[in-house]
Amino acid sequence: MIDPQLVESGSCDDNLTCGICTLVLRVPSSGCPQGHTFCKGCYRSQLRERQTCPTCRHPTAVASLVRNRPVENMVLALRVSCTHSEIKDRPCSWQGQLADLATHLSTECPNEPVACPNAGCIVCLPRRLVATHARSECTRRPLPCRYCGL
Repeated sequence: MIDPQLVESGSCDDNLTCGICTLVLRVPSSGCPQGHTFCKGCYRSQLRERQTCPTCRHPTAVASLVRNRPVENMVLALRVSCTHSEIKDRPCSWQGQLADLATHLSTECPNEPVACPNAGCIVCLPRRLVATHARSECTRRPLPCRYCGL
């Protein structure tokens, strides 16, 4: 979920935010005849409690939800900052399209938490710290045998 504050100023209007969670739409879905659009997950949760559109109160069911692809394309084209751009000590300076954010986080963001690669270690650290941990600090790191050196 993306906070609208991470979107470049002026490029995210209210039509691209969910009226339920107030964040940028995630899998935009419509279900009423008026085409009101919300995050798919938010809409489904809302419909479990009350089977009406949250905006116009028209009767709506989970089965009637459809993905709103034009809105989804607009959302994915938004220019955003990394979700870790507001970390105080070392903010990530990446900016790009929302469609590319998941790739950035999974492959290169220095602040994204990743698991230690050593077998049996359950520590998760920011990507920028995990190599030092795995090599020098991890109690599960491989060490050479003090007798044979292997």
